[in-house]
Amino acid sequence: MDDLNAQIVSLQRSLTDLELSTSTKLARINTEHVKELEDLQAVHIIRLERLQNERDVLQVKVYSLKIRLKHLRYN
Repeated sequence: MDDLNAQIVSLQRSLTDLELSTSTKLARINTEHVKELEDLQAVHIIRLERLQNERDVLQVKVYSLKIRLKHLRYN
């Protein structure tokens, strides 16, 4: 009976160690995923800003072309 109790205690310790190890690993993995998502978000924000700048430049060009067209029509 003592041998069985010792085995139970040993298994409980092993289970506790495994749970702790798993929790630690999951926390590390989650932290890494959050960092990766933050990095991706930063990249997309930079791309969005670049696209918005390109859009603004194109809007100015379109406006300039409309003005030229009006001048050509009236001349």
